[in-house]
Amino acid sequence: MRFSEELWDKFDDVCKRVENGKNFTNSFSTFLKKRADIEKSYARNMTKLCKDKSFLGETEIGTLKQAWVVHKEEVENMAQKHAALAEQLALMVQAITTYLQNARKTRKSLVSSGQKVTSELKKAEGNEAKAKLNHENLRKKQSEAEEEAQRNSGTPKQDKTLKAAANALKKAESADNEYKEAIRLLQDAQRKFHQDVMPKILDDLQALEEGRVDTMRDWLVSGAEAQEVLPPALQQSAEAMKNSALAVNKIEDIELFISNNRSGLERPGEATYVPYTGKGGSSSFSSGSGSSSYSSSASLNGASYSGVSSASIRKSTITATVSSFTPTSRSASA
Repeated sequence: MRFSEELWDKFDDVCKRVENGKNFTNSFSTFLKKRADIEKSYARNMTKLCKDKSFLGETEIGTLKQAWVVHKEEVENMAQKHAALAEQLALMVQAITTYLQNARKTRKSLVSSGQKVTSELKKAEGNEAKAKLNHENLRKKQSEAEEEAQRNSGTPKQDKTLKAAANALKKAESADNEYKEAIRLLQDAQRKFHQDVMPKILDDLQALEEGRVDTMRDWLVSGAEAQEVLPPALQQSAEAMKNSALAVNKIEDIELFISNNRSGLERPGEATYVPYTGKGGSSSFSSGSGSSSYSSSASLNGASYSGVSSASIRKSTITATVSSFTPTSRSASA
């Protein structure tokens, strides 16, 4: 089906369709640009998150730390895939912009030419209608003037009515020529509109619209193909993250922590009670087999005592000291 055949009288509708197509393509381009910005922002933020030093996990060890490193690396890999998608979408936007600029020149030229042909046809139709009406009116007046002249033949009004009939004939013939010229101009306009110019304009507009639809289809396919790489890549990253997580071994990590932190020293023996011995003395206490023994030695005023408890020695020392302070001694001292 062709615009030039089926829509020969719907030029304005064809122009509206082409304009709507341009607007939709602009909208599609804006959508892709916003999506590209979102993908780019997402990739940038994810990369920033992965490089955040507060998430280094330096205090972690072993297989769990390895799983964490792999997890962050794969998240960053996914971010790079989204960044690559954003770049491809941005290239598509540039291609659409170039297409619209080129199509704009062609579209404006075709629409302008079509509007000119349409305007010429309408003007010719209007001139033809006015010329026809004027022609009919003057022919009618001619006929009336001739009838009047016939009625006044041989009367005093004969010359006057004959002259009026001659003037009416002259005006009618002039109007007839104008009408014929209007018909000729209308025929030229009709040939341009129906046969020569407008059919080609309509065909070119159809070709432009078909090209736009094909190009839009290609862009939609390209967008899908650009995204097709994401699922396998994301799946691969997810599998790497999952495998590293499944490789976490609590026993291995605990053993690694022990190996890195043990001192290698032997455990100390049990604590034993050591009684207070006092200055210059020693004591020993032992028990076993249900019996006990206690021995002590001490010295007092240069004398040695054995087998006497420390308490007895301290008591004797205090008694001896007190006895040495007699009244006589106190008086002498006074």
